[in-house]
Amino acid sequence: WVAADPTGHYLFAGVKDTALGLARVDGPMPTDVFKPEFRIDVLLCYDIRGAAPRRLSYNPAPGVNCRNVVISPDGRQVAYVGGGWSPGFKYAVRTFEADNVAKDIVHYADGAPRGELSFHPMVDLVAIPNGDNVWIYGRKTGKKLSDRLPSDLALKSVSHAMFTPAGNPLL
Repeated sequence: WVAADPTGHYLFAGVKDTALGLARVDGPMPTDVFKPEFRIDVLLCYDIRGAAPRRLSYNPAPGVNCRNVVISPDGRQVAYVGGGWSPGFKYAVRTFEADNVAKDIVHYADGAPRGELSFHPMVDLVAIPNGDNVWIYGRKTGKKLSDRLPSDLALKSVSHAMFTPAGNPLL
């Protein structure tokens, strides 16, 4: 999975299943060789402002079974949407600092498998759909905000949710 931040400064790559084989070239650049020492997925950050991309940072254990890499609208937060993560946060979506993906910011966790993730364009909210639910979290706190959706909302088989560019409504 590859995503660029809104400023055009950074390129992020979430690379899945790096532990297949003895050593592989797994990143977008030929110099990105990782030995599979218990690493399943990696998250890479490249500075793309110069003549050639330059790797700034990488995270050797952002989660497992990468499903997406999502950048916050301000470009400061990178979400690694995976099929799981441990210790302690089974199936959490982890977020990292954009210029140092080895540094955690916050986790959005509740123990259920994940679909996608959508950052609100103006307010510090995150929407994460999963089956018959869409969970809303405080972007900076990771706290689940149960009062943000109507309690009588009937959903079924929800795999994607996104905020409109103006931020309202949630689609």
